[in-house]
Amino acid sequence: MAQKRVRIAARVRQADGTFKQVGLLYDKRGKIQDVPNATSYLVRVQHDGHRVNITRKSLDEILTAAANAANGPALVEDLIANAEAERTQDGTIVAAVEAWLDEVRAHRSKSTIVKYTKEIAAFTDFCNSHSIVRVDQVTRQSLLKFITYLRELKDENGETRLGGNTVAQYFLATTIFLKHAGRPGLLETDMWPEEIEPPVKFYSDEEVQKLRAAAREMNHEGRTQLLVEFLLFTGFRKGEAMHVTWADWSAEGQTIRVTPKPQYNWKPKTSECREVPIPESLNDLLIEAKKRATSELIFAGYDGGPLGRNTMTRWLGALGEKAGVAVDVDCHTFRRTIGTKWCEKSGIQAAKKYLGHSSIETTMRYLGVADVRSKETRKKIESVAAAFEAA
Repeated sequence: MAQKRVRIAARVRQADGTFKQVGLLYDKRGKIQDVPNATSYLVRVQHDGHRVNITRKSLDEILTAAANAANGPALVEDLIANAEAERTQDGTIVAAVEAWLDEVRAHRSKSTIVKYTKEIAAFTDFCNSHSIVRVDQVTRQSLLKFITYLRELKDENGETRLGGNTVAQYFLATTIFLKHAGRPGLLETDMWPEEIEPPVKFYSDEEVQKLRAAAREMNHEGRTQLLVEFLLFTGFRKGEAMHVTWADWSAEGQTIRVTPKPQYNWKPKTSECREVPIPESLNDLLIEAKKRATSELIFAGYDGGPLGRNTMTRWLGALGEKAGVAVDVDCHTFRRTIGTKWCEKSGIQAAKKYLGHSSIETTMRYLGVADVRSKETRKKIESVAAAFEAA
């Protein structure tokens, strides 16, 4: 018989209003205690390739559910059936949304949790204003009205609140929720709001040099220069840079890896590890920084934990002001910049691997920019202009 694993966690409200899953607490005698500020409890069952999450309001209820899941005669198929029945409870939108968000909180990053929570709130507001109470009351016509509702939302100044791409993202989150709630495919995809793909923003060679020079001048114990050089030559996402450790770096091989960090409850976006080659100049900076390191993290906060997202944003914002560049200074623009260089110099397959893209179509956007910037393209353009001059 396949092994069954059961885990229990508490869902705790943080000071900033977000939620965090924490393990159970025990007293000196080993007795399980209530977790302070817990709003609910979650039991997660993994069995024979299936995973089921069951939520309960109280500690006693979740312990009973966990005991039944671990020792009871019910098969995992029964657990799945019970979980699906509980998921929508009486079929209300409110209950279904809460069940979906519970699952999102269990498996997604904090930024994704915040994003989905904000986006699905627009759908619940729409349902309240249109007397839609139950999931089975949502129809194709409802979703068409919801699209119009999103486009017509106004801010306090009477201006349109959501842009076209934001409307598309809000609607996408709603369709993901409806699929989870057992109502997929209500509206044909060609009727969904269209998201216009913005051009890939990147730093020019001149802007890169300005940023690197400004980082050297601002250098706070070597950290600013290291951060800029690291983001520029690794193409790491913000979360990846925040959680990279010294153990991920090979000084001999001149490579840096992206790996999950369960100790910080973090995993890569695509849940896949990857290894990126780095130039000697960055390798030398890392060697010097390692001598001063007091944390396992390369970019640690003052408490030794991951550097905060806002802290990194402030550092890069100050850097942009000092360098005087017009393009926003952020992790993703550094990522796009090296991505275009990799496409140009190493080819699209290598760029896809180094960037950690799950789809080659995503990397193709970088290739298009690289082609436009290439010397070959410039030669062709100049030859066309020369033909007009000759005429």
